[in-house]
Amino acid sequence: MKTQSIISIRLSDIFKENIISRSSISLLFNEKMQDSKIELDFSKIVFLSRSAAQQLELEKMKLRKRNVEVTSINTNEVIKKMFEIVKNQSKSKSSSQIIFKSFKSESERTRFLMNI
Repeated sequence: MKTQSIISIRLSDIFKENIISRSSISLLFNEKMQDSKIELDFSKIVFLSRSAAQQLELEKMKLRKRNVEVTSINTNEVIKKMFEIVKNQSKSKSSSQIIFKSFKSESERTRFLMNI
């Protein structure tokens, strides 16, 4: 029987108090993460930007596909709210909001774009 390995990451050791960019989150996660459970400790983190929260959700989704569970602990109300905003934004986007348009000529396309 394989024992479940857990890696705990105290985010304040890496980011101090604020996590503000997608790239910082992307660097945190890499393909070498093979642990079956990752625990993200948000203690001492006071701010998480929307873009960083969105990237974190994307990274968590990638890891779930590899059967790696990611949990967050010690999240303050500001961080919880930001995760809620990101989750609600992704739920509201649907394919019905995307408009596909075909043009018979470049001039037709230009006229269309000029009227936007």
